[in-house]
Amino acid sequence: MKEKLSMTLGRAGVVLWYIISFLYSFAPLISLRYSFFVELILIIVMTTVPILGEITRIVLYVLAFIVEIGRPIDVFSIIFFVFAALYFFTTVIPIICAIFSKNK
Repeated sequence: MKEKLSMTLGRAGVVLWYIISFLYSFAPLISLRYSFFVELILIIVMTTVPILGEITRIVLYVLAFIVEIGRPIDVFSIIFFVFAALYFFTTVIPIICAIFSKNK
């Protein structure tokens, strides 16, 4: 997705990608409402350690989805569900396809 945005929009596409990935990191944290220090540690892990960060992000999205299902729908819930759908279709499905691919 980053490559597609950078090819079509140039540097603005790269900036847009980093804004979207930054919001990807915050979407589950907004709904889980951890303390500041826990959120800071999670953000540092998600942005600096690629494999552990991706695993952390998947776990946080699953936990936040469970939490958001039980809450009344508000603006933050809608924002979370939009980012969760984007995250699922752009990250989780390709990871699952790569794991179960017959062309290893």
